[in-house]
Amino acid sequence: MNIPKIYSDILERDKYLKGVVYLAIETFGEIFSENKLYFFEEYTDHGIKHIEAVLASTADLIPSVSINEFLDPENVTVLILSVLLHDIGMHQTFETFTQLINQNAILIPELDSLTWKELWENYTEEAKKFTSQQKKEIFGEYDYVVNIPDFENANKLGNYQRKLIGEFLRRHHPRIAHEIALKGFHSLNSVIKFAENYDEEKKDIVGVVARSHGMDIRNTYQYLQNKFYRVNKCPLAIHVYYLMVIIRIADYFQVDINRLSLVSLKLKSFKSPISEIEHVKHFAIKEIREVDEDPETLFIRALPNTNSIYWKLMELISDIQNELDKSWAILGEKYGKDKIKPLIKYRRLISNLQEKSYLDSISFVPEKIFFDTDADLARLLVEPLYGNNPTYGVRELIQNAVDAIHERIFLERLDESFNSLINIDITHDSNERYFFIISDNGKGMNIKEIKNYFLKAGSTNRKSKEWDNLYLDSSRNSNLLKSGKFGVGILAAFLIGEELDIQTKRFDSKFGLKFSITINSKNVQVTKINDCAIGTRIKIPMNEYTKKYFAEPSATYLIAWDKWYILNKPVIKINSLFGFNKKYGPDHFEPSFFENNALWTEFFATGYTKLRWSYIDESRSVSGKYQLTCNGLVIPSPPPMLLGSIPPPNVQVFDFNGILPINLNRNTLDSNILPFQNELLRSIFKKILEVILTLPPSAEVSPLGIHILKPIRFPKLFGGLDFLKFFNGFVYTFEGFYIKNNYLKEVLKNYKTIRLSIYENADSKKLPIVIDDMFSFEVARISRYNNLDILGYTIETKKKSIEWAIFSNLNSDYRWFEKDTDYVLYELTIVDKQFSVVKKKSIKHLPISLMLLSALDLESIHSIICFSNINYEIERLNSEFNNYLRNIFLDLGSSVIPYSLDSRTNTIHEILKLA
Repeated sequence: MNIPKIYSDILERDKYLKGVVYLAIETFGEIFSENKLYFFEEYTDHGIKHIEAVLASTADLIPSVSINEFLDPENVTVLILSVLLHDIGMHQTFETFTQLINQNAILIPELDSLTWKELWENYTEEAKKFTSQQKKEIFGEYDYVVNIPDFENANKLGNYQRKLIGEFLRRHHPRIAHEIALKGFHSLNSVIKFAENYDEEKKDIVGVVARSHGMDIRNTYQYLQNKFYRVNKCPLAIHVYYLMVIIRIADYFQVDINRLSLVSLKLKSFKSPISEIEHVKHFAIKEIREVDEDPETLFIRALPNTNSIYWKLMELISDIQNELDKSWAILGEKYGKDKIKPLIKYRRLISNLQEKSYLDSISFVPEKIFFDTDADLARLLVEPLYGNNPTYGVRELIQNAVDAIHERIFLERLDESFNSLINIDITHDSNERYFFIISDNGKGMNIKEIKNYFLKAGSTNRKSKEWDNLYLDSSRNSNLLKSGKFGVGILAAFLIGEELDIQTKRFDSKFGLKFSITINSKNVQVTKINDCAIGTRIKIPMNEYTKKYFAEPSATYLIAWDKWYILNKPVIKINSLFGFNKKYGPDHFEPSFFENNALWTEFFATGYTKLRWSYIDESRSVSGKYQLTCNGLVIPSPPPMLLGSIPPPNVQVFDFNGILPINLNRNTLDSNILPFQNELLRSIFKKILEVILTLPPSAEVSPLGIHILKPIRFPKLFGGLDFLKFFNGFVYTFEGFYIKNNYLKEVLKNYKTIRLSIYENADSKKLPIVIDDMFSFEVARISRYNNLDILGYTIETKKKSIEWAIFSNLNSDYRWFEKDTDYVLYELTIVDKQFSVVKKKSIKHLPISLMLLSALDLESIHSIICFSNINYEIERLNSEFNNYLRNIFLDLGSSVIPYSLDSRTNTIHEILKLA
């Protein structure tokens, strides 16, 4: 590596330091000479040529008088070693990088607060939220989906992932330089020590000087003072701050055409806009030279061919000038009282970019032109979003107030005793001007929040890093219930009136703030006030057009302005001059997120913190309408529920993560159906099943038969929903009972079924019928064989499915079988009472002890019929419930439910677990 002659001559005075320098160059020169830049293949040269160029620039920046006074062998050694190190952090390999980010210790805690592992984790979280512009600058594509790399092997890293890591290293490579100075360069299996025979404290100084090119030099003051006490201007006889400013400016000055390889520029296709702009920017600079009449001024001649490169160069020149100004200021701070001060050769930087001759020669217009919006566009946004209806302004203001209260409760860790309150007042002054006033005791705002969010339509703190740090847990789930996510709600407030007067005080501020805005406002004056309660108060003057909406809330579109929020917390008080006052609180509306309520059933869907449904409003649910709310705010036009014959329930959504696909005006969802519809349907089915299982038949089982001790009463479900739309009662066996439904075709396919038919007014409390193990029986009322009416449902069956039947003398239906040669008819006397018997010829005997029927009131018997298998179909009003039951009982392995409540407990528990 070539060292400027002035430096090599000075090193000749101290053979030991010369050896230190040349050993470091020899050792670390191999790293630079390879110059592979695994993570920066499209960047400009940062190898040996760059090191040589920076060293040459440092020599050019130092006047000869300062070289003689301040650059002895020790200072030259520190200067060369610092330049050698300053970009070493960009020369990471895959292996050295993985070693770096697995470090859990902090090497220099005085300057660093996070480990490398923590830095990487924070960076990857940030990368997931890169804006389109950031993606374009880093990856070359606006729509690239950031893919966080794993580190099992280098072959798994794609080009975009290397760029992602490269951006991380670019940000932090100055810190790496400092750590390498102290601990060496960690390769795969060894450590390359830096300046091995050099003093450790001096190596620390080398690291600080190298690091300083990527940080504010003043941020090194405290570190050096702690290390070397008050002798920090020139610790260990090293002019550390002078060397810092020299390296910093020299690195900036490496922008001329000589830094580029013209051949490689023509051959390489640059995909990274950062790299491309850097190359084009350098290529546009034709020369850098001193001004003859003012040797402290440098002149840059550049020929950019686009407006963007023109302004990039203008910014670069401005940045270098700022660095020169800061550098002279720092030298003044440290050496101001000294008679002999270190100097920089240049004070000013000028260019041809603003000269008339150049401006006349270019074809583009060198102006900064931005795409901007005005108040008319804001008005155009309000109209399609909200129409011209002030009720939406009320909704957005209520939403903001509720969000602010939730934020305050979370940030201050307030408990249930906190009296969260929103006041809405409609009042007038002595001039009969009417005002809409809404106030809350929520978090309030500081000046940063006012500027960045409240006054910037389309901006929301939900996308900020601050939001992540305050409200997201380790799984990136929000701990805060917040509805606002678009940042356009404030526009709707102008539907109420043309001016907003705002007073606000953040809970942790010493003073409040007040300001006024109109939709045409450009410059807003914010004033400090002392007499201001925590929270926000917005006062809006109303015109004649808007007053009528507040005087007649029922006349507003979709939702009346006073009915947007339906939870009982926070409390909303309304005081209106138009004749109605309301307090929405614990005695009104629906339970808040933190409350449980027996009228509401909770269910789960991925991503949502809590979901509930209820049929609390019978008229609404039966008529087919339902209410959908998100975080307590009504969504006026919810999508239809596809629940079969089930009437839609009211649904509460508590959406902490902002994933419910609400459209921009918040009136409906972007999707045509509820995103959690399947989970809702399953929850309703489970509730129905729970009710069914709480209706156990009271029965006694003995060898003589099954005794039904009292009849089953089937209640109405959920505000009028017919229980029998879901099942037909129960099937009774000696082992227990079954829920009677079509799913029995699966679970009872090996059973034959006996039905005992009785008159409608008969006593069915005791049915002492003995059946063998392959039979069950149930109670039914039969009108005719081909169309059997059982508990209000139609059963389609065939005569051939009847194996045998017994008819009382009150019933002549047995004649239906008289001409059927497959059946035998005969008479049977039971307790002096005549019955007609029909049986298939294949049946040798009836598998039932008919004499036990004497225990019944025989006058009530209509018929006993045995069907072969389960070969009938019930017309289901809800086939989904059939499938639901079948899947549960098939998974359970058995569908029998014991009669005894004690015995049923475990079975029911298992059923509901599967449900």
